[in-house]
Amino acid sequence: PPQFHPEGDVYAHTRLMLDDMPPPSARDPRLAMAVLLHDVGKPPTHILREMPGGELRHAFPGHAAAGAELALGILQRLRRPLDFSRAVARMVERHMTIVEARNMRPAKLRRFLSEPTMAMELELMRLDTLHSTGDFATWNFLCAKYAEIQSEPRLPPRLVRGDDLVAMGVAPGPRLGALLDEVFDRQLENPAATREDLLAWAGRIC
Repeated sequence: PPQFHPEGDVYAHTRLMLDDMPPPSARDPRLAMAVLLHDVGKPPTHILREMPGGELRHAFPGHAAAGAELALGILQRLRRPLDFSRAVARMVERHMTIVEARNMRPAKLRRFLSEPTMAMELELMRLDTLHSTGDFATWNFLCAKYAEIQSEPRLPPRLVRGDDLVAMGVAPGPRLGALLDEVFDRQLENPAATREDLLAWAGRIC
């Protein structure tokens, strides 16, 4: 829709983003691949959604997750190193989550901004915004928050690990990962909490 992408279709959008990247000598190739592939999940997830007024609008629910899976497969076929491929896929997967970051609790936001690829994700977001809505309010907010955490101590090690939750009866899978993040957020929000405190809290919510 023109209110979100006045520049045209996904192809035009991606080309404009690539054109505005730094020259190859000054950019990380993982960022270049993330820019190229960030919307690769849109074609397979495309639907026409009826809006309240009856208008049909192009929509792409879940395109970031679908794109991450596609990107990983593409890069594996190109025989890129596994760490390279995972970093690109992670950026593709998170490129829609980042726009919601202003609504995150402080602990979750700090964890989100501590991702090793965060500097590249912010540049991906800048390029994406530049060639779509042009609204940089969220990007400016995140850049300021990212600068703040650079001067803070590194995140502490997790006191509760996946094996601990499995031993409590949580099955491996997406729910396990989400619960681990919830426990870690609670640890960050309550620095005095012990491992036993966190395990007891996890037992009450799982």
